[in-house]
Amino acid sequence: AAVAKFNRSGFRDHDHELAAKPEGKVRVAFVGDSVTQGFGVAVEDTFVQLFENMIRANRDAKDVEALNFGVGGYQTVQIAALLDKVLPFQPDIVVYVMCPNDFDFIDASGGLVAYHSQTSILLLRWIPKKVAKLKYPRTPSGYYAAHFDMKQDRVFTAIENMKKRVRKNGAKYIVALLPDFPDAPIDDEYPFPEHKKTLQYLSDSRIPHIDLLAGMKSNGVTNLSTVALDGWHPDPNGHSIIARILIDALYDHLRQ
Repeated sequence: AAVAKFNRSGFRDHDHELAAKPEGKVRVAFVGDSVTQGFGVAVEDTFVQLFENMIRANRDAKDVEALNFGVGGYQTVQIAALLDKVLPFQPDIVVYVMCPNDFDFIDASGGLVAYHSQTSILLLRWIPKKVAKLKYPRTPSGYYAAHFDMKQDRVFTAIENMKKRVRKNGAKYIVALLPDFPDAPIDDEYPFPEHKKTLQYLSDSRIPHIDLLAGMKSNGVTNLSTVALDGWHPDPNGHSIIARILIDALYDHLRQ
C-alpha cells in the first residue's frame, strides 16, 4: 500500500517555501480531492509529481514547481476554501482538478462532514437526500444526477469565486474536469451526462478548462477502468496519462 507522507502545511507533498519565488520559476498549484492527493498510489506516481518531473525533463520548458493541495473527501466548496492556503505560495497557475463526485457534499467524504454539523443542519440535508432516493434510481447514474441537480448552483458559484480570487491574486485559473472510471468501452457514449453539462457551464462562463475525458480518449485509452484502481481513482498509469494531458494543455504557459 502507498504510504501517505505530508508536508508541514498538511498536504501530501514535499515542503515548499513561502518566500518570493526565484526569478524564472513557475509555480503550478493543483487543488482537488483524493485524486489530486494521490489515493492508492505512491507520491512519486501522482500526476502532480509526474507533471513536475516531465516538465523539468523538457529543455524547452521553464523551471516549474508543482504544488499538491489535494485533500481526500473534499468537495468544491471546501476546495475553494483551500485557496487561503494556496495563494500565499504565489502560484502562477491554479488548476482545480474537478471530479464528478465533487457535487456530493456528504457521502463522498464517507459522511465525515456530518460530525462537524449541527443537528438542525443535518436535518435540512437529510430531507433532500431522502427525496432524492425516491426520485433517482439507486445506480451510479442516479447518484451523479441527484447530487448534480441538488448542488450545481453552489458548486458553480464556488468555481466562479475561485476564479475571481485566483485572478485577483495575479494568477491564471483553470479547471481540469476528470471523468469517472466505469468498466465500459470509452468509444461508447460516456454514461454520465453531468460531465457534458459541467463542460457546457465552463464554456458559457468563459472559464478556461481541460476535458480529461477527451484527453484520455486521444491518449489511446479504450476503457477507463483499465487505468483506474476503482470507479473514482486512477492507477499509476492513469496518473501518468493525466500528467501528459495537463502538460499538453498548459504547455504554452510553461515554455521558455
